[in-house]
Amino acid sequence: MSLGVSVVPMKTCSYSCVYCQLGRTVYHSIARKVYCKPFEVLKVVSEALDKYVGRVDYITFVGDGEPTLYALLGKAQRLIEVQGWAKTALISNASLIWRRDVMNDAMGFDFVSLKLDAPTEGIFRAINKPHEALRLSRIVEGLEEFSRDFTGFLAIEIMLVKNINCLEHVADLFAEILRRIEFSKIYLNTPIRPTSEKWVERPRMRDLAQFVARFSKYVSRARIEVLPLEEDIDEVISSASSIEHLLEIAKLHPLPLDKVYAKMVELLGEENARSYLETVLRSGKVVIVKYCGKEFIKAF
Repeated sequence: MSLGVSVVPMKTCSYSCVYCQLGRTVYHSIARKVYCKPFEVLKVVSEALDKYVGRVDYITFVGDGEPTLYALLGKAQRLIEVQGWAKTALISNASLIWRRDVMNDAMGFDFVSLKLDAPTEGIFRAINKPHEALRLSRIVEGLEEFSRDFTGFLAIEIMLVKNINCLEHVADLFAEILRRIEFSKIYLNTPIRPTSEKWVERPRMRDLAQFVARFSKYVSRARIEVLPLEEDIDEVISSASSIEHLLEIAKLHPLPLDKVYAKMVELLGEENARSYLETVLRSGKVVIVKYCGKEFIKAF
């Protein structure tokens, strides 16, 4: 189980990915800032751990956007690390990994996941919609350098979107880049939650299978993991100790409506759960969105 820590108050990101579950980027930036002090991060984690009853394998730095935009990321990570609560993980879009300060901050984590959704500048701009100052070639150079020195578990995550990057010839282009990066695992993902752009679709099963088969010619199948097309979210929802905790999860992670409602009934009872849901929907604190025939709860 992973405990996520958000340090950015509203979606602030260097990308505005077409598939993002948090919606379009509010603040498009590549400037690192101090959004809070490291001891405030420590306090949030400590309070979350006091409420959480399950086992925590990783304390994961994520955010309402890109976590490496937090200028004190390294200090916050070291402060958490010395507590000995769990290993630390960083989930990043890799956009700033070419910067020496970001690279140094990331080095301290036990597990680092870096995004690489595109092997060409054109696909990069189509799928990630990056800040205008960013260039894919520089990011790839940063990935290469970081991977040579990092001693932890380095994952490369690729989000595959229908008709954009889940094509056989694109697998060849990815391979040209990945052979220069020393990674532990590649995670191939598809959009399984509501996306920021409504036109985004999952790849067809046939196209996904062909991409994986082509990709496996270059990368050992043992180092490729295709993430499930259906998410097992039960453990995350069951970990919520209160309605407030449940909605905090839904701020970073749209949750299936049926499972959220079942948890509300467990916490409040049938009648109170129905009334509470109606109230928060009217208030605008949560909305119901549809994706792939399913309904999800998003909180704000």
